[in-house]
Amino acid sequence: MGNTNSENYPMLTLLEHIQIRPTMYIGRLGDGSLADDGLYVMLKEVVNNAVDELENKSNGQIEVDLMNEHRITIRDNGNGIALDKLTQCLEVVESNAFYPTGKKSIGLHGLGLRIVNGLSSYFEVRSYHDGKVRTVIYDCGLLKKDITKPTNESNGLYISFEPNIALFKDYRFHDDILNDMLRNYSYLNTGLSIRYNGLQMLSFNGLADMLHDNVKSEAIYPIIHFIGNDIEIAFTHTYRSGSTIYSYVNKHYTSFGGTHQEAFEKHFIKTMKRVYGRKKNDAILYGLVAAIAIRIDDPIFDSSTKVKLSSNIMEENGVSIDTYIGI
Repeated sequence: MGNTNSENYPMLTLLEHIQIRPTMYIGRLGDGSLADDGLYVMLKEVVNNAVDELENKSNGQIEVDLMNEHRITIRDNGNGIALDKLTQCLEVVESNAFYPTGKKSIGLHGLGLRIVNGLSSYFEVRSYHDGKVRTVIYDCGLLKKDITKPTNESNGLYISFEPNIALFKDYRFHDDILNDMLRNYSYLNTGLSIRYNGLQMLSFNGLADMLHDNVKSEAIYPIIHFIGNDIEIAFTHTYRSGSTIYSYVNKHYTSFGGTHQEAFEKHFIKTMKRVYGRKKNDAILYGLVAAIAIRIDDPIFDSSTKVKLSSNIMEENGVSIDTYIGI
């Protein structure tokens, strides 16, 4: 056996671990040409926090601006982070109390902004709170500037970041990918105004709007849309080959599906067989375009990138996801 002395096991700080093993936190790095590249995962971490903060605000607004191909900014009109807790919330993983919106969130572990901080060569955060603004600027996770001054601007949070080009080789943010990502946020948060480079995205019909914009005149029959407690479903059929199912958990896109999508497909097939007497599963799913969004407590995913749901229950001591979707 090798030497098992403690000095052979160096201890890494959170920042060091994020920078040495970035793919454990954001999946693939990539150059920005694919929607699941790491720089978009970083952006989602920031936007998810803003969405959680604005969930119950009637005039909630998020502004996203692509400053150039390498830097992006996000500004919300929430409450901001308490000024004396700002650096703690950006550096210490145990601190996640600045978005106390309940369990049906996507980032309860409070790690997201620390990841963005550690993987950005430029990371600026301004917290506007009760007539003051505290601005902090980091370089690869290291604090370079910290200043507080009076302000007339409304409460909220401003974040600007530039992924580290040493990690993200020859990267750039792609306008079409950003547009699709942010438009999906508007569908999942009815009434929330999202402005991307001055273009307003606003939905009042949720997933029905999503499908309408995706299938346009292809729908064989009018989109069927259900909204219930912690669940929303919309679907139609087209003459497309195969099926297309968009699935979401706590307003986060699960591109690889998971237990909620599996349950939807199972019960959709079962219902169609019962109602229409269909026998073959593939015939039922052929041409299907659907979207399902659920909200559950403390979601568990198969990885830190949160692309596939692993949870089996809606809440602690609650019914299973399969049973809930099949009701």
